[in-house]
Amino acid sequence: MLLRQAAFLYSMPLTHRVPSATLLLAAVVASMLTTSHARAVDPTTADCLNASENAIRLRSDHKLRAAREQLLVCSLAACPTDVRAECARRVEIVNGSIPTIVFETKDAAGNDVANVKVTLDGAPLVDRLEGTAISLDPGEHTFRFETPGQMPVQKVLVIREGEKERRERVALVTPAVVGVASRGDRVDVTQEVSPSDGKTQRISAVVAGGVGVLGAVLGTIFGASASSSWSAAQNDCGKSCAPNNPAVGEKSTAQTDATVSTVGFVTAGVGLAAGALLWFTAPHLRPHATPIGIAPLVSPAGGGLVLQW
Repeated sequence: MLLRQAAFLYSMPLTHRVPSATLLLAAVVASMLTTSHARAVDPTTADCLNASENAIRLRSDHKLRAAREQLLVCSLAACPTDVRAECARRVEIVNGSIPTIVFETKDAAGNDVANVKVTLDGAPLVDRLEGTAISLDPGEHTFRFETPGQMPVQKVLVIREGEKERRERVALVTPAVVGVASRGDRVDVTQEVSPSDGKTQRISAVVAGGVGVLGAVLGTIFGASASSSWSAAQNDCGKSCAPNNPAVGEKSTAQTDATVSTVGFVTAGVGLAAGALLWFTAPHLRPHATPIGIAPLVSPAGGGLVLQW
């Protein structure tokens, strides 16, 4: 009908048709836009029922934000009355269960930073933080915060159902600053470590060398004792001895001392070799480094070695 009226108007002389044609064309366009908008917005009864069923499934999967979107569809006036009322009731319940979080992003100086892009489990969440609460689904999520001039920061958080306006502070780190990550945080920076002066390795070298020297001392002492006991046994016994001859005990002592002496010399060789290896492969000492040394200690209670540094 509208098209016939438009054709009739265009068949009229130009001086008569301009105002009426303009008004009619405007009405045609408005009618088409209104019809198209109604078809795009108003769901059918089947759409309403499907949205209600999808909301139940999504709610069971803890995808609360998607469930709310489906409930808003079946809450529209175009849906059947009973379906619309039930979906509207469930919208309020889901809204109360959806957790929200507020991120507080700070730079190294403690200043607030708003120009921060946030991703949630690898998907974009927000392009900028304005201090407002953000709706999330419950569960464990990985957040990544990126802003120009700062290193990206990741936080793994467990979002709890029904938790509203949770405050979470995020410390941004510049490339030249090493951040200390709290639990659940990961800061993508390389820690600057000052070169070692080798003091720890040299101390280990001296300790190993000291063990080697002590082994050599023990080996020498017990070796001399074994030699003395063996000579005494030969003098007391000769070529053969009776089982109860004192020389039998001296011979046994000589064998035991010889075994301890051997162990001592083996320990000495290993300790001295390890000490030398550690000492000569250690980094050079800095000018202010404290020298390390070893000195003998002799007292009435015995002898030993003293480590000095």
